[in-house]
Amino acid sequence: MVAESDADANLDRALIRLLTERGDDKTVCPSEVARAVDGEQWRDLMEPARATARRAVARGDAEITQHGEAGYIFDDAASGPIVPEPAAAVARFPSDGAKRYSVIVEGAEHKDLAQAWSAVCDPDGEATPEFKRVYPFITTVSGNRFHFRGGEPEDIRQNIDRLLRSTLHTDALRNFRTRVDSLAPTST
Repeated sequence: MVAESDADANLDRALIRLLTERGDDKTVCPSEVARAVDGEQWRDLMEPARATARRAVARGDAEITQHGEAGYIFDDAASGPIVPEPAAAVARFPSDGAKRYSVIVEGAEHKDLAQAWSAVCDPDGEATPEFKRVYPFITTVSGNRFHFRGGEPEDIRQNIDRLLRSTLHTDALRNFRTRVDSLAPTST
């Protein structure tokens, strides 16, 4: 098995290599990344491979999807109908060249944000105008970071702010604020 100090770097290289070999809009399963690093002990690398994919998302190098759809919450604290099974998540290179950025929500607990976002995404509920403005551009939600591809960042931030303020309980709003964090362009 690869030494733990080398595993993250090897997993990062394997993920980028596999995505590059497959091309735009192609997927890679975390098990493939783990197997590329250590074919015999790959199961021990599954959680580190998932963490590698989450880091790639945070850098803007990849998207994580569930059943071909982006926009899922990938944190342990998440609950509700939109939480994926981590083993089914795949990574892919974003291919459309649209601006990538995050809206960061401060002052609310991650579990409260996960519950509020799950409520907003309830398929049995009526979609608000704010949700309709945000949904076409959201890729993933991770903790207090809502990741987007495309759309006008300030408009998206304002709509996320209104959506969450209307859904979060009063205690969660005490120190609540949102801000845009633009991702630097990445090279492949």
